[in-house]
Amino acid sequence: MLSLLGIAAVWGLSFPAMKAALEYVTPFELLAMRNLLGFLALAVLWGPKLCKRANNRDAFIDAYTMLAGVVLGAALVAGLALQVVGLQTTTSVKAGFISGLYVIFTPFVAIPVLDRQPSLAVILSAIAATVGLFLLTVGDVKGISSVSLGDVLNVGAAVSFAVHVALTGKYAPRCDYKRLCLVEAFVKALAFSPALLRLDLEIVLVSKVAVAVLVTGLGATALGLAVQTWAQRRVSAPATAVIFSSEPAFAGLFGLLFLGESLSTRGLLGAGILLIAIVVAARHSSDDTLSAPA
Repeated sequence: MLSLLGIAAVWGLSFPAMKAALEYVTPFELLAMRNLLGFLALAVLWGPKLCKRANNRDAFIDAYTMLAGVVLGAALVAGLALQVVGLQTTTSVKAGFISGLYVIFTPFVAIPVLDRQPSLAVILSAIAATVGLFLLTVGDVKGISSVSLGDVLNVGAAVSFAVHVALTGKYAPRCDYKRLCLVEAFVKALAFSPALLRLDLEIVLVSKVAVAVLVTGLGATALGLAVQTWAQRRVSAPATAVIFSSEPAFAGLFGLLFLGESLSTRGLLGAGILLIAIVVAARHSSDDTLSAPA
């Protein structure tokens, strides 16, 4: 649980870093750089040992793990792409809230995917987390009174993220998590790589861009993917989604610390509700968790 909360904090830290970098590069260029660095980091860290084990015993990656990694990678690529494109025709506040609705979608997506009913406590904590997320990012109904194409695309992103969390809960207990992460990271790096063709290499050396690529590539992408896949062998998909809903709270905290941004009273209330929801989900996650293989 603490490992997933730590990753949510890393993802929250990535927001102010990305905001600063987007003054110099496009969103897709940043996605391409962070996912390429993330894949290379995992390949360097795990590749040699996995190759040695493959030579001694079995194939480097079996067919099931390959398929699972491709499916998971495709779900994340779809979510990230829809989110980035949707941001062009909606506000970042609305996009943050709507994309975060995967917290409420995940328990219901998990039912057909995992063939298991989430516990009532986790479902209620997901609803509470959505309320907290609303207060933290939007604040009142006026903030979402009009619907744009970007809003619709971000709903699609939320569904994609929910599918990814649910499917990770299905595949992670059945696969070697290192091999699964490598395939998933490769799919993401490959999907966004065309954006690198128009990238000015000199811009990469700009300090804000370099810091953002390092934080998001090594922390949010490589470390985040590895920890999520490892942890979801023991933590249920709905509980994982509730824990990840703390990401906007961490983003607000780091925005306050590094960018001088402020958090309203409603935002503080929302963060408090999120914290309670996370504690409830943590206490009851074992009620609907798939047991990890021995």
